[in-house]
Amino acid sequence: MLDSVLIASKVVEYATKINIHGFVMKLYAKAYDKVDWEFLDYILMRKGFRLKWRKWIQGCLKTVN
Repeated sequence: MLDSVLIASKVVEYATKINIHGFVMKLYAKAYDKVDWEFLDYILMRKGFRLKWRKWIQGCLKTVN
């Protein structure tokens, strides 16, 4: 678990360093089953994520692989 926090911190630090804009989202295990996936997709679309990226995210979230 600590590794994921360290990796996330480094990614945010690198993105800030090279001036990439974005956002970070953490889903807690208990909330994971209650996430409205369509709303999440809507938010990603409104934030400017293109369809290809959103489909990749959906694939990661909706499968166990």
